[in-house]
Amino acid sequence: MTVPTLPLPRLLLFPLTLVLAANVALAVVPTEMAGGPVVLPVTGLAVDLPALRDSCVYHVSGSWAVDASSNYDGRDIVDQLCEGTLTAGTWISLGYFNAGEGSSLVNAVALTDDWTTEADLWGGHWSIHGGTYDLGELGATPAVVLSTSLGRGMSALIHHYFVGTPAPQAQADLLARLAESAVPAALWDAASAGRWQPVMPTHRDDVRNRGDIDAVRTVALSRTGMTVDLPDDGAVWIARNDPEADADYLDRMAPSLPDVSLEIAYADGIDGPTLFATLELATVEQAARNLPAGWTAGPGVQMDDGRVELTATYETVGGVLVVGVFQAPGDTDVGYLWPVLRAIAEGGLRAEAASAAGDEGTGE
Repeated sequence: MTVPTLPLPRLLLFPLTLVLAANVALAVVPTEMAGGPVVLPVTGLAVDLPALRDSCVYHVSGSWAVDASSNYDGRDIVDQLCEGTLTAGTWISLGYFNAGEGSSLVNAVALTDDWTTEADLWGGHWSIHGGTYDLGELGATPAVVLSTSLGRGMSALIHHYFVGTPAPQAQADLLARLAESAVPAALWDAASAGRWQPVMPTHRDDVRNRGDIDAVRTVALSRTGMTVDLPDDGAVWIARNDPEADADYLDRMAPSLPDVSLEIAYADGIDGPTLFATLELATVEQAARNLPAGWTAGPGVQMDDGRVELTATYETVGGVLVVGVFQAPGDTDVGYLWPVLRAIAEGGLRAEAASAAGDEGTGE
């Protein structure tokens, strides 16, 4: 177990593979509605869907997947059906994409008869990739993939499928229809305003895990030498092991909002107050509230980009665990993190005990 230098700049480069399903119909129980307020189950976006005409409904659902390399792919899905027939499908993902931003991101989605452009829509500036996508049993469908920046490297990525429309369609026609599409406009209205509400994606019937790896699993943290048993807290976490960093990270991928990441370190032979006294930090009076038993709030750390990292410590037998929390600006309540903080504490105690047993076995 290593003694890190804290704090570290947080670079969120979540890898997200852009794998499109062959069929938009997922094995979930979607939320059916005719319009109005809804909280999307994966991103947490609080959206006001426009009212549909009689005999038409929305099916709202979500899906996610994590692979063995900690690549995450998650999206919310808003399908429109009239008289039981799918007429349009819209997907939205929020996050940090390994394909980058803008045109690089939208062009990572393979379309035929395709084109790429930029346009101003619904008060935002978008990179747009359009063309035809094969939806399997639904056939070749005109589609657009569009992305815009949410700041600090985070992007909103929207797929919109014009189901039932003959393909291919001219670029001008697709752009005109996209501009009049109410669902993408409603999604962007919520995303641009940062409207969200708490959700627990993995506890919902309208969310499907498309992968082979469960949210509840054990992950290894290479810098601290810990393993953490990720809890059944309704969220999807991934471990981010940055070879150039002195700390480990757990990033909450679902729900997408608010953006949450934990920086984890261990210092041997020292307590929390002494550790913070030895570090040259720009601190502010923002202390984490509602910590679980055994955890103590440390100072808020002012980051160069204006964000504040909340800190907390957990005293072990031989040292101290330190966790930095990045979450919604101005929010100091970390009560929702109790399950994962407890799991981190248990992982630290296990690693410390294993290290001590190893030292005894070698006679050190």
